[in-house]
Amino acid sequence: MVDSEVCARLREMLGGELEGGMRTTAGAFIHSGRYYREALALGADPDPRIAFRASWGLECAYFLEPEAFLPHAGELVRRFAATANPSARRHYAKMLSDLLRRRGYRLAAADTEAVVEVCFSLLIDERTLVAVKVWVMEILVDLAPAHDWIADELRHTLLAQIPAASPGLANHARKVLRRLDRAAGIEK
Repeated sequence: MVDSEVCARLREMLGGELEGGMRTTAGAFIHSGRYYREALALGADPDPRIAFRASWGLECAYFLEPEAFLPHAGELVRRFAATANPSARRHYAKMLSDLLRRRGYRLAAADTEAVVEVCFSLLIDERTLVAVKVWVMEILVDLAPAHDWIADELRHTLLAQIPAASPGLANHARKVLRRLDRAAGIEK
């Protein structure tokens, strides 16, 4: 259950003027009290600045002690799939990628379907921020070993996008393609 007093305190902290170390301060506050639920709730705040800063602080708290966050991973997955805030989505995608790759987190079947659908939608949307595209590529690569069709779709999607992509995004896409090829036993 979300603590409304903690939400109010965190919202006040995040709503002020951006000062040096705000992310670290918010992240330390979230981490010290294990206020992950409250930060996730504020990540859906109607004020995009609060939503962004809450997700930013949550990311900082997450990387201080990822294992402490694991009980909230399912909520992160749901928020990632549901959020319309592109800035919050970047932080959620980065945390989700880390959960899948480094923490061995496994998505439930229904969550996998929702995450994959959102990731491919973001990947093909021209309005999606580059950083979000990079993280959704990582999420899809991490999910590909358990679902062969993901690797095939991702390969086709990336090959179609590389010619029009920015140099940085095209470079990352080529790296992802090489990883997919290695996983499939294809050496070039």
